[in-house]
Amino acid sequence: GGTNEQLTMTTEEARAPDNMSPNEREQWLRERGVQIETASDRRKAESILSGSSSSEGGDDRRPPTIAEQIRSLSLGGNDGGGDDDGPEGVKFVHIPQDTSRPIATVTLPGRLVDALGPAGDVIPTYIKQYFADGGSIDDGLFREQAAKQNLMGGASGASAAELSSTAIANATAEGSVETFPLVRPSSTNGSEGVYIYLDEVGLLKRLPNNVRASALAGRCGYSPAPNFYGDVFVGRVSTQKFMHNVDIRREDVMDTTREWMVRAPRENVAWQQTLNGITGRTGESQPDHAGTEGVAVRVEGSG
Repeated sequence: GGTNEQLTMTTEEARAPDNMSPNEREQWLRERGVQIETASDRRKAESILSGSSSSEGGDDRRPPTIAEQIRSLSLGGNDGGGDDDGPEGVKFVHIPQDTSRPIATVTLPGRLVDALGPAGDVIPTYIKQYFADGGSIDDGLFREQAAKQNLMGGASGASAAELSSTAIANATAEGSVETFPLVRPSSTNGSEGVYIYLDEVGLLKRLPNNVRASALAGRCGYSPAPNFYGDVFVGRVSTQKFMHNVDIRREDVMDTTREWMVRAPRENVAWQQTLNGITGRTGESQPDHAGTEGVAVRVEGSG
């Protein structure tokens, strides 16, 4: 679930292709970062993460879940920098909402990437179970947020209650991941984008604010910095040839002198200007995101 804006926005790519078969269109969209999770993808992921995909060894070959990785780091007293620990695969970052816990490098298991790839961002599939925490949706808060975003249209009180307590809870019961672009892939940044992955309904669960994630977005030019609720993850994708996950480590999000972060404010303004040219919008406000209170934020470039 959730909005996914992992697209390299050029005028040509913003237009949907014509005269494609359904399979060709699906592949075209995947290569440009549109997340399409099929029933086959879900079965593959469940099989790998349960260990049942192995004809020999069973659970011995099952890669650790993201919750198990984080628990292992915590129990081991790790400061979060153990890049060589854990399964083989692509590195990404966990930012706990609890500031007493370290920002940590974690791993997207290579077996999952191989099975679901090569194109696309596999992180949402891997981490969504982490957000299936059984937290209940606050109905009153849902109605308040939905009214702000005009999600209900002319819904009556009864149908609004049903929407909030039943449809939203059911839709997010297995975890629902929202992606937030810190910087999108472009020709000026090596075709690499960096994204925050969050619980799409973290606000509605009344999870605590993640101040470190907000500060990171602020450094990337978002003003005011959006609020993120609960734990979040940060991943990097490349759109060279096709979209795929590439490494990002804790030092890449903690060191404010890293080139991607220094360039992000200018990159975001340029992306917004390109989008405005395509859509006819004006100004430098980014679209709202479901997990961040649905508040449009302004991007401010430096230099």
